[in-house]
Amino acid sequence: MSPLHIVLVLYNSARQLPAFLACLTAQTLPDWRLIAIDNASADASDAAVSALGDPRIELIRNADNLGFTRAVNQGLRYGAQAHAMRFLLAVKPAAHSCFLCADPVAAA
Repeated sequence: MSPLHIVLVLYNSARQLPAFLACLTAQTLPDWRLIAIDNASADASDAAVSALGDPRIELIRNADNLGFTRAVNQGLRYGAQAHAMRFLLAVKPAAHSCFLCADPVAAA
């Protein structure tokens, strides 16, 4: 089965990211990829993602805020170029960290 590609759009999300990333990396589904699109955050959102050094995480930094929809499409296109077959769209890091911790294989 192909990996689950998770598209996460960031904009000044540094405060919520630690809980999301901790749950994502601790859950039991090993075959996932995170495509994190940083929409020109003014905080340390990009640093929080890149600090993990996890090869399953791809960070794309936008110089300008493209808006949520365009950034989602950017992530989906990126995944499609990697021949992704399964996607999960994470709308808000804080909301999805609870989801991933509560049911770590629900996205499979």
